[in-house]
Amino acid sequence: MEEKNALGTLNLELLDGAQNIVSEYTGEDGLPRFSYGKTPKLRPWEVPLYRTIEGEGHCLAVVDIDCENDLERAWRVMRRLMDVHDFRWAKFSGNKGFHGIDILPGADRDGARRHVEEICSGVDMEGLRPDPRMFHTRQLVRAYSINWKTMHQSIPVRRDQSLDDILRRSMKWCGS
Repeated sequence: MEEKNALGTLNLELLDGAQNIVSEYTGEDGLPRFSYGKTPKLRPWEVPLYRTIEGEGHCLAVVDIDCENDLERAWRVMRRLMDVHDFRWAKFSGNKGFHGIDILPGADRDGARRHVEEICSGVDMEGLRPDPRMFHTRQLVRAYSINWKTMHQSIPVRRDQSLDDILRRSMKWCGS
C-alpha cells in the first residue's frame, strides 16, 4: 500500500494543471485505446496513465531517451544529462528508456523543444537523440504508471542508481 500512496503523490504533482489526463484501456479489437474526454481510471499501478505536455499556463519539456535494444546505453546517456541538468522529474519509462521532464511556465511546444535541445547540446549522447514526437500536438507522456507491454512501472530515478536496481524497483512497485 505504501508504494501505491507514493505513486499517488508523485502523480498528483506531475498531473497538476495538465490540459488532459488520459488512461489507456484495451478496445474490443484488442488494441490500445485512450480515454480522451472521459474521466480516467486513476489506478496507476493497474492502468497506464498519461498527461498531455500542454497544461494550464505551462508546457512540459520532455527529454525522452529510448534505446530499443540497449537500455544500459539509454541509462548512461540519461545519467550524463542528469549531471548537467536538474530535471523537475527524472524517471524510467517502464519500457525502453528514460524521461527527464521540466515544467516551463508560459512556454509552448517550440519553447519546450528548444529547452530540450539546449540541455542535450553539451552531452555525449552516444548517437541517441531525444524523441522529437514529444513536441507534437496532443502528445502524451506517461505518468508514474504501469506499462502493459513490459509490466514494469514507470518510477522516479536517481543518478546514483544502477540499472538493475531501477528494473527491480519498477517490478516491485507494480506488485510483480
